[in-house]
Amino acid sequence: MAPRLRKTRRASSRKRAKSENGSDYISSLPEVLLTSILSLLPIKEAARTSVLSSRWHHLWKSAPLHLDDSFLNLDNPDNPDVDDSSCEAAYNIIQAHMGPIEYCNLSKFDDRDLFPTINGILRQLSQKKIKHLSLSFKETWERMVDIHIRVLEARDGNILERQVYKVRPSFFKCKTLKQLDLFCCRVSKNINLANMLPNLKEINLEYVFLNDVFMDRLFSCPNLEKVKMYYCCGPKRVQIRSRKLRELVITYGIHFPYVFVEEIFIDDAPSLEVLTIDDTPCYFVTPDHHITNIMMMKLKIRNAPNLVQLGLYCYLGDVHFMHGDDDCLVTCPSALLPSLKALSIRLAFCDQNMQSVLAGILRCSPGLEYLHLKNSHRRVLDQAVLVHNIGEVLNFWSNQHHFGFLEHLQKFIMCDFRGCEPEVEFARFLIEKASALKNINIFYRYACMDKYVKKARLKLYSTVQASNHLLIAIGKDVQTGVHGMFAYSNL
Repeated sequence: MAPRLRKTRRASSRKRAKSENGSDYISSLPEVLLTSILSLLPIKEAARTSVLSSRWHHLWKSAPLHLDDSFLNLDNPDNPDVDDSSCEAAYNIIQAHMGPIEYCNLSKFDDRDLFPTINGILRQLSQKKIKHLSLSFKETWERMVDIHIRVLEARDGNILERQVYKVRPSFFKCKTLKQLDLFCCRVSKNINLANMLPNLKEINLEYVFLNDVFMDRLFSCPNLEKVKMYYCCGPKRVQIRSRKLRELVITYGIHFPYVFVEEIFIDDAPSLEVLTIDDTPCYFVTPDHHITNIMMMKLKIRNAPNLVQLGLYCYLGDVHFMHGDDDCLVTCPSALLPSLKALSIRLAFCDQNMQSVLAGILRCSPGLEYLHLKNSHRRVLDQAVLVHNIGEVLNFWSNQHHFGFLEHLQKFIMCDFRGCEPEVEFARFLIEKASALKNINIFYRYACMDKYVKKARLKLYSTVQASNHLLIAIGKDVQTGVHGMFAYSNL
């Protein structure tokens, strides 16, 4: 036994010396570390390690997989069948992989003939315990852009829906998925799952055809924290009941009738902190768009006690707060948004209804510290409204008596200032009422407004200030376009 022991010790010493010389130190690492290193490599590079030795032959197959189809079939990008071979390669890799799948990005499979193979890939991913899936069909979206005029003429949104891939209901049984990103596809209307995606935390949907059944199931996901929907078609009314939801972003395009959301109802969202609603025009724009096509959205809030940031970049028809089962306008001075600190809103100052909505939200937000306003960029609408109720609009804020809900407001920013009287009157209202106000920053965009801005500056500087530390700055806005407001909001 003694000679064998000495031999073993000598072999161990040689192996240690070999590692110290740097010849094969990596192979001496534990297998759990090796698989962790391989998981950080692109799939092609990880697979090439299988030729190093017999130990490495199957090692990459058990490492956590991060699969991105952009690394597949790079050797011959001009191949007309590149989608077919890439799709088949992705399917084979996922099927052969023995370890967990952390992330999978599929973005190159737009051929309708590949849809059955994609069904198989999603089935495999569900079985292999996928955690983050990104599925996009960019070429399909380009085809949708080409036929959108025909859709508008036919008034039939199903024309577009029939062009896109449909995610099967079975995939939503996946119990390990934590993040899902979908671009230009649709979900089945036959989802009848009581516990859909139980561990889902974040979902991003863009140009996805949805339905009421899916939306009800989505907000029933027990661990859902973040939802972002951009130009999604389908439900006209979105109702949110989610105990853990922290952030909700809904963007729709007013120029495309099948994307419009008529009502958003925050029924029960005790953890909601950020709510953003945006009607920024999407890609589907028609040159003959009229003022008559402008649509108003209704927002209802019943329970959102922890809402901190509210962004309303849309035309609001009404904002309602719910007291139990009672539906009432926000004009009641109840502290229904006690945690709201930052409000960013776009409105037409020439529309008294929109100013009433703003006044109601201010009354219901006693802790508001930051207010950002973006003037409406639809000037035709502003002028049309102003002609009909100019007297009421000009005197609206001066008639707001007993307004004691601005004690904590510290910063006010107004973008796309035009120097019109309703804008000036609102700024003067804040100067007179907000005792903690420290900064007012007003930005205008066009040099032709210099003379109007000069008059407005004189009025604001001569207004009696409720705050002893207020600084007022009026200057040219370097930002252009409707999204200039995001540069100043700092939400």
